Amino acid sequence: MPKRRGRYPLRAHKDLVLAALVAGATQAEIARKYEVTVQAVSYFVGQHADELVRLTREAQERVRDVAIAEVEERVRRKAALLARMDTVLEERGIMASEPRWIGGEYGREVSVERFDAPLVNAYRELLDSVGDDLGQKPRRPAITVHDNRKQVIVSLQTLEELADAADAER
Repeated sequence: MPKRRGRYPLRAHKDLVLAALVAGATQAEIARKYEVTVQAVSYFVGQHADELVRLTREAQERVRDVAIAEVEERVRRKAALLARMDTVLEERGIMASEPRWIGGEYGREVSVERFDAPLVNAYRELLDSVGDDLGQKPRRPAITVHDNRKQVIVSLQTLEELADAADAER
């Protein structure tokens, strides 16, 4: 616990108190920590409201900047992986060569071509993931329509379809 200085411990530790409030500490927690009443903390908050708003905005901007940086890094890594997958697909296409032995003991090895579904699925999922990260994928709202005893779930792609469906109900 910080050492109390004089009659006004909150003023003496203004920066620490403001930082704790911005970090999410309750007024009751601050009151216990600095051995003052909740009313004293409330008065302190009222006196420093502008500064608290400014500090809160700055903290939110820092959090947002970190979140944006994380998304940028994630998208950059996915883009690098997509580039490597593009190289593989350009070199050999979507078919994979698989060696097989045919003809029993005196047979020979042949190359069998097969569709490389795992690679194509991974590529498509990675593209979808990048689209999600960048917010470029359309959201399809699920709407529940109650018709007497039946419950029907309708998936609509656009607001126009929603408006058309509402007009059709009339």
